[in-house]
Amino acid sequence: ITEEPSSNKEGCSLSKVLTVVITSSPAKSNPSLRMLEIVVESFERVQGLKTCRIIIMCDGYKRGAKHRPSRGIIDDEAADRYDSFLENLSKAAVTEGEILYGVEVVVQPERMGFGFAVKRAVEDIVTTDFVMVVHHDQRYVRSFDLAGVLSEMHSRAGSVNYVGVLSPGTIGYEKKCQSSKGVPDPTE
Repeated sequence: ITEEPSSNKEGCSLSKVLTVVITSSPAKSNPSLRMLEIVVESFERVQGLKTCRIIIMCDGYKRGAKHRPSRGIIDDEAADRYDSFLENLSKAAVTEGEILYGVEVVVQPERMGFGFAVKRAVEDIVTTDFVMVVHHDQRYVRSFDLAGVLSEMHSRAGSVNYVGVLSPGTIGYEKKCQSSKGVPDPTE
């Protein structure tokens, strides 16, 4: 980047350097958009984040008799709910006044999984220097200095390539690893 991100009120510098990629896939809450709306609403807690380009990468699926969503295989009922979710999302993205108005929706033609969806977004869609990857159920409950994080990453280009935001699953991770049989201490 040619300028450091700043945390001004408009967040305009953040929007020039950061794109938010939200990954989504079939969920029990489909066809409701509420889970995604809660995530996007939570961006208001992080100064400047709501001004950034938001891309929602919707994974594809395979239909199967045995419902195995972690493998991208869903039954007919779940597929119908997800298809309705995708339709609802596409409408909300172009309807002024909707929480999801203005987001970009990319529907994968087949199941790619989280990693390949992020890879496609980064390689083919994102044009900013920084990307923030957010899961479709990852809402923010506290503010943090995102502009400061990006500024620090910019100043340490090459040595800091990734910053994670703590979630309930990562809090206490060190103790969980130490108490698990045969898992080495992650801090060593």
